[in-house]
Amino acid sequence: MGLVTCDGGDVRQIRQDHLEQEANLRSLEIIYYVLAAVLVVLSAMFVRRMFYIGFFDAGLAIFACGLLLIAVFLFWIGRQFRYLTFTAAVIGSLVAVVGLLAIPFGTLLGTLTLYSIWCKKGRYIFTPEYRRVIAETPDIRCRTGGVILAFFLLMVVLTTLVLLAVIFKFHPGHV
Repeated sequence: MGLVTCDGGDVRQIRQDHLEQEANLRSLEIIYYVLAAVLVVLSAMFVRRMFYIGFFDAGLAIFACGLLLIAVFLFWIGRQFRYLTFTAAVIGSLVAVVGLLAIPFGTLLGTLTLYSIWCKKGRYIFTPEYRRVIAETPDIRCRTGGVILAFFLLMVVLTTLVLLAVIFKFHPGHV
């Protein structure tokens, strides 16, 4: 006895059929959060550099503020992907198109983002009808696999250690 959507389909089956694509799209939220965090750290590095050299550099300060504004924008896009809004699809697509120019990683990430958003299942996920399907099936949850989470956490830890090493000029022999 399943619930039926306006097109006559079983909502539980529709949700199950689209769950993998939904998880892919929701993972973009994490990617945007990580990019925002990296920009915040880079901004802090530029501010630290100004204090290190001992004088205020207006150009460097403006650049650091620009990085912070981009970080806020990326964080906002990540929030939109959490709720699978159509705004996330449009703005995420625009950012992905610009990212295509950042060869090789931006090209790969941009291509995957554009495909995830605009493939048949991706387009359906951003519709109000699919939001109703999600609302009617709260017991069905997107879950990222343990291996993917472990890999992601490892990458976050390694990236954080590298950025901290650069910020504090950490050398293993100088602990």
